Amino acid sequence: YNCCSSNETDENSNSYNKLLIQKMSEEITQFNNILYKENNGCVICLDNFKIDEKIIKLPCNHIYHPECIQDWLKDNITCPLCRYEITII
Repeated sequence: YNCCSSNETDENSNSYNKLLIQKMSEEITQFNNILYKENNGCVICLDNFKIDEKIIKLPCNHIYHPECIQDWLKDNITCPLCRYEITII
């Protein structure tokens, strides 16, 4: 038994994803190869990070280009690399 229609579920999911993207936008920092020496590049677009380039670090400590992870989070609520579920606090 499903208490919500699929449209309601989709709308709730979209609202949550929008909030998640907004929260992630607040987490933008700059790439530093000393702090992130294991992370050479974004696993979404496969481009290498450049020094002082803007990045977002997820709670699981994986980093991405802001545009890449924001596009990902429009349809997902997990880290693309480890599938850690990202929640809004």
